[in-house]
Amino acid sequence: MSNIPLARPSPRRIVHDGRDWALEVVRYHPIDRDVFSPLSSFVLGTEAILRHLAELVDDPGVLGDSRALLAKPARTGTAYEFIDGRWHAQARVEEPPALTSLPDQTLALQEQVAHLEARLEQLLGRLLELEKAPASRTPRAHLSSMPPPRGDFPGEHRETG
Repeated sequence: MSNIPLARPSPRRIVHDGRDWALEVVRYHPIDRDVFSPLSSFVLGTEAILRHLAELVDDPGVLGDSRALLAKPARTGTAYEFIDGRWHAQARVEEPPALTSLPDQTLALQEQVAHLEARLEQLLGRLLELEKAPASRTPRAHLSSMPPPRGDFPGEHRETG
């Protein structure tokens, strides 16, 4: 039986990126009956990390240890991994890949959100215009006055005469 917590997110590691600390949190999502996939997210900043850890971990000793680790001066790549309820020093991480790509991903996602919000506003405006249009100008009114299509369609019966 595995001791991986599947029901709720759990801390994975703390890494210093040269400016600030980042907490990597992992949550396992089911992708099949007995198959789970990890999904990592990051919490940035000492205070945010401590608040998040207070919600994730029941052991007050872990929170105290975390507070002590985050108070230490750190260099880029300093990392601690959370194993069996305790923080363990990890081999120096040269360039934490997940952290260096975070600002670029965030900017790209913010641009996509702004584009989608603008498009949504356009579509909502168009919908309001269509709803306000008189019944005689709506497409359904035009369809009822149109003759049925003619031609050779599958299942169509043509009368000759």
